[in-house]
Amino acid sequence: MTNKQKILVVDDEPTNVTIMHELLEDEYEIKSVSCGQDAMEVMHEFKPDLILLDIAMPEMDGYEVCEWIRTKSELPMVPVIFVSAKDSLEEKLKGYHIGGDDYVTKPFEGVELLAKIKVTFEKAEKIYELEEEYSHARSAALEAMTGVGDSGVIISFLDNCIDCKDFSELGNELLEAAKKFGLHCALQIRSKNKEFNYSNTGESKPLEEELMRKVHTKGRFFDSGARTFVNYERITILVKNMPLEDPASYGRIKDNLPHLLKGADARIAAIENEMSQGRKRLAVKRAIEDTRESLQQAQLLFNNLKEDNNQIMEGLIREMDAELLSLNISNDKEKYLISMLRQNREKMEDSYGAGEQLEQIFKHIIEKMFEIISE
Repeated sequence: MTNKQKILVVDDEPTNVTIMHELLEDEYEIKSVSCGQDAMEVMHEFKPDLILLDIAMPEMDGYEVCEWIRTKSELPMVPVIFVSAKDSLEEKLKGYHIGGDDYVTKPFEGVELLAKIKVTFEKAEKIYELEEEYSHARSAALEAMTGVGDSGVIISFLDNCIDCKDFSELGNELLEAAKKFGLHCALQIRSKNKEFNYSNTGESKPLEEELMRKVHTKGRFFDSGARTFVNYERITILVKNMPLEDPASYGRIKDNLPHLLKGADARIAAIENEMSQGRKRLAVKRAIEDTRESLQQAQLLFNNLKEDNNQIMEGLIREMDAELLSLNISNDKEKYLISMLRQNREKMEDSYGAGEQLEQIFKHIIEKMFEIISE
């Protein structure tokens, strides 16, 4: 018996199978087959926790195998990672539309494959845990939707999104609004420096994130079967369960989603601006604090210089007074020289007073600047 997670490798190239065995067998229990028919036959007994699936195989390609897994097998929710040399957007969209969880392009790095397997296992576990909870939530949401109405959902979202302080709050508000339409959604927010991904059915899949990244420049709507991407400059939403069988509901959702995303896109721009202003405000505050520290240091130097100069002048007056006694000059000239020294000392003290006034002006300016950035 083993507690290792099970991985089924489906690939008709022996070299690829050998590479994946050597890479994975220490950490996982591996079983490999060379064609889709064999994969279908071993699924029941082996019960894999994840499938690595080649696309280009004879008789039954990887897309057909994945479709069978999702629609007819005993394990319709088992994660599937396509491993293929095909790297076009069309191939990845097809893989996602069929039900793939991720996509690895051959030739691959071992580190990349291991990382994608780990992430897929983690996300699948969370999705399994939330599946039943979401089913109940969707039923309740559809009932609530009947009473609230489409316009109520839109108005409520637009009202709430104004108060969102960050992208996480905004993403959750938008996904909650989508739930009220009964929609399974993944969401991607693109800020200037970072990308944020959210989902209302657990965590978004890596392949979903990559596809949203690739199609956001493909127009307002990008349809792929029951999946629809709705794109704005800073945000893309992927609806995974568009009601193709109900044209009226399908059209209603396509009419309403742009209202939600347009409001969300505007709020993203506002949040980015607020964050930018906050960073600028912090930079100004730090500059003011640095200026105040520099002013305090300058004041200390100024006071020391003032004290030193006063001592020098006092010493000079005393020395001059002593020297004048030994000189043969009249009392009037002696008094004149001493008076001249004292007058110059007073002028120097007046200049110190002007420096102190200048210091008070600088302090007042700094205090006003602090008041402005604190508003």
